Amino acid sequence: MSILLLDSYCKMPYLKVKEKEIRVLNVPFYVNDEKFDYALYGTSDYLNVNDTEFYVEEDVLDLGTILTFFEDELKKDKDVLYICTMDKKTQSFENLQQAIETLKNKYMNKFMVVYVPTNSFAIKSLIDDVIEKIENKIPIDIIKKDIEKNLASYKSLILLEDKKIITRYYQRPTQSLSFGIKPIFVSALGGSMELLSKQDGMTNGINEILNILDCIKTDNKVLKISIQYAKSRKHAELLESLIMKKYGDDIRVDKVFMDPYTIKEFGIGAISVSFKGEI
Repeated sequence: MSILLLDSYCKMPYLKVKEKEIRVLNVPFYVNDEKFDYALYGTSDYLNVNDTEFYVEEDVLDLGTILTFFEDELKKDKDVLYICTMDKKTQSFENLQQAIETLKNKYMNKFMVVYVPTNSFAIKSLIDDVIEKIENKIPIDIIKKDIEKNLASYKSLILLEDKKIITRYYQRPTQSLSFGIKPIFVSALGGSMELLSKQDGMTNGINEILNILDCIKTDNKVLKISIQYAKSRKHAELLESLIMKKYGDDIRVDKVFMDPYTIKEFGIGAISVSFKGEI
């Protein structure tokens, strides 16, 4: 029997991993100096997203805490696959790497790790697929190879709203961006952000995302879409209704509230659509 372990950078809703009985390495965040554990920030609408000032700082996990988390599962004599989504720039990452190297030597082939340190929301689509494979009893070494082979096919469309964030990713912002122009980027796991389109306002941006979805090529009969949002709930709901009206049973949609770290990276008003496929 195989089990999946995650860390709380995984973009997965807390209730989903709880339902699937997946253990998650909890990295608390301080949001405007208030501490939030994964069980709280992995649940929808955990804070007042209308705050104009949104400061995020991650807590630091010590080596002993990380070792205990993994060994609690490895001692159960099960094959363990850990998908590491922790950003390499975070303060806990060095301790995490040290713990993994120690445990891989001790537990050999029964402990496998895939590093996907990413800010892209597309990681959720990948993890959803991994959960399905584990439930179908596919060995973890085969799952690991599949992840590494198909990593670039997991993508996320990101509609940015915050001017400061736009300036960060849009390296040469024009004056038009100060007057409501919103860029749409595509981000692949393991890759950089690429500008796809610029739209006048969020509603036009939503309609353009709908048009982009027409161009997605996928091997699956039913396209699985995940919409991530924070402050922009109304636009997320609009996009969901437009998608369902246009595609019906040919598409499956879920909505996920952003975690603090991705709000910090993409802004409180951003909307993202994640999927597996090619544009």
